Order: sequence, then C-alpha cells, then structure tokens
Amino acid sequence: MKIDIYQFIDYKAYLIELATVLGKGGKSKIAEAAECQSGYISQVLNDNAHLSLEQTEKIGSFLGFDELKIDYLLAMVLYAKAGTNSLRKFYQKDLETKKEAHSELKTKFKSKKKLSVEDQAIFYSSWQYGAVHVSVSIPGCETPQGLSKFFNIDLKRVNEILEFLENVQLVETVNGMLKVGSSHIHLSSDSPLISKFHTNWRLQAVQALNAKNPKNLHYSSIMSCSEADSKKIKEVMTKAIEDIRKIIKDSKDEKCFSYAMDFFAVT
Repeated sequence: MKIDIYQFIDYKAYLIELATVLGKGGKSKIAEAAECQSGYISQVLNDNAHLSLEQTEKIGSFLGFDELKIDYLLAMVLYAKAGTNSLRKFYQKDLETKKEAHSELKTKFKSKKKLSVEDQAIFYSSWQYGAVHVSVSIPGCETPQGLSKFFNIDLKRVNEILEFLENVQLVETVNGMLKVGSSHIHLSSDSPLISKFHTNWRLQAVQALNAKNPKNLHYSSIMSCSEADSKKIKEVMTKAIEDIRKIIKDSKDEKCFSYAMDFFAVT
C-alpha cells in the first residue's frame, strides 16, 4: 500500500500507518531505519517521546523520499515538538504551505490532455519509466517497495519515477495501491525521441544476452535475398507484431517482458 504523506499533519499518525503498511515487524523496520531501539519507536508511537530530526531524516531516506517529502516529514516533527502556541501555529502554517505547493503541482500536471514534449523527453530518457508504467498492474508491483524489489532499482529512484508518472496521469493510486492511469503515451515513427526509445531497449536486450537465461529468445541473422522476397519477409514480421499485440490486449498481467524486432538493409 502507498501512503500519501501530505494527507497527514501528525507524524506519529503517519508512522502508525506506515508500520501497518510495512507488515510484520513494521516498528522494527522503522527503528532500524532511524538507527534506534524498537522500544524507543514504541514510546514515540505511544506519545511518550519524539523522534530527533536526525532520526526523521534517516526514516525519510529509508522510504526513498525526495528532498521535498523529507522536508515535509521534518516539518511535521517540528510541529509536534513546538513548545509554544505561537511556534506551533508557525509550523502548522509551514505545513499547509508545503501541502498547497504539492497540490498545485499535481493540479498543474492533471490539467494536461497529453504529455508535453518536455514530459515525453523525461519518459523516454530511461527504460525505467516505461517498465514501471506497465508493471504496476503486476501482482506484487502495486507499491514502490514491490517495484524496487522487482526491478532491483533503488527505492528513491522508484519514487522519483512514480512521482512523475502520477503527475502526468500515466499511473494513479487507488485505495493505496498503484494502478495504470488514464493517460496514454504513443511515440510516432517520426518523433525525434524514437531513436532514444529503441536504443534504451536494445541496450536492455544486450544485458539480457549476457544473463544467458535459457527462457529468453534471441535471434540475429545476416542473409542475402531478392528485393521482392525482402518485402515478403517484412510483411511476415509486421503480421507477427500485429498478432502479438492482439495476444497482449487480453493477456493477464504477471511479468514484464520486452520484445524487439529488426529487419533492415545493411549498406
């Protein structure tokens, strides 16, 4: 389950929810991240103690938070620890300002009907954006932690990718779980980004070759044939792509695969 930290102003309520989401040993995981005893975290959650700012920052790093989310988490702790009403009001206003800034950013992105050229440049800058986008529907990948483990990508990087994908509505959170969003992305053959897209996945194909997984299929060939037969070969390959797309349309989401096909004149 994915928790929206901006829905909280009480950091202890957030930690209680977090401990539940982390599952068995949730408090111990938080304590390990904060580099303190599990018993101390219990005291914090029972309202008998407070986290230090150093412990708070470590928890934020453990969760893969970016600087803005860590800043919000620190502000929640400062709000809770404020010793006077005036200081408490100061930090409450600070939290509201940070929350509004985050909300305005999400609204700005949601007003878009399609991805801008700048957004497309980000999406196609790395294979990871596309892979995460299509994989949130795979069981076990509905959370940042699940995606991090599935792809062996640093959690902070996963959260950075998800933040972008959610902002442009390619991914959304429903009842705390990630889902494929309402936006769609398509790259035309004449796009200046098409070569980057193909290069990203060809490089992944090279890595897959080095892995030597017997379940994978790799085929390369060099040949000579007539011009007329080359057109027939292209038609066969085009038909194969169409057939594959039909299979994918109704296929159950279980794993993430990449398929690439090349047929070109060597000059």
